[in-house]
Amino acid sequence: EVLIMVATGRFDSQPDGETLSIEVFDGANPRMAPTWKVSQPVIHGDLDWSDYSLPWDAAISGASGEYEQKGAWLRYDFTSTIPDSGMVSPEFVVGVQWEYLSRVAVGYSNFNRACDRNWTEWDPGSGWVMNGDSTSGDGCSWPMLRVEIERTFSDDCE
Repeated sequence: EVLIMVATGRFDSQPDGETLSIEVFDGANPRMAPTWKVSQPVIHGDLDWSDYSLPWDAAISGASGEYEQKGAWLRYDFTSTIPDSGMVSPEFVVGVQWEYLSRVAVGYSNFNRACDRNWTEWDPGSGWVMNGDSTSGDGCSWPMLRVEIERTFSDDCE
């Protein structure tokens, strides 16, 4: 699940149908790991929205003064995407991918993983870099995700 965020003042004018993708990388380094991707449109009427107030140092929303936000959790199901054989690495990375010029935003958390444990592809096709290593001048981003892990076994259980 990913926390979709829309500034309260723009909520009624936010268009439906913009696509947001979630990628799962089978390894600790998204530059080298096999990946699976699920994309879906954000349809406002299908989601359960709540009110949020962002902290004073929220990245882009803070700079534009849009501290009051509406947020809803959008669920992605990888059951039919990741093969039945499962993943092979003991570590994995989950990433959010926006369509170019998308107005869909994802929630922020100042208490989530440190920047040097988060990865971002700042420009499409530019390659993945750690947020803590970004020289673009942009601050660290903390996408809000909830990840549910399922373990399946093909052998009979006793």
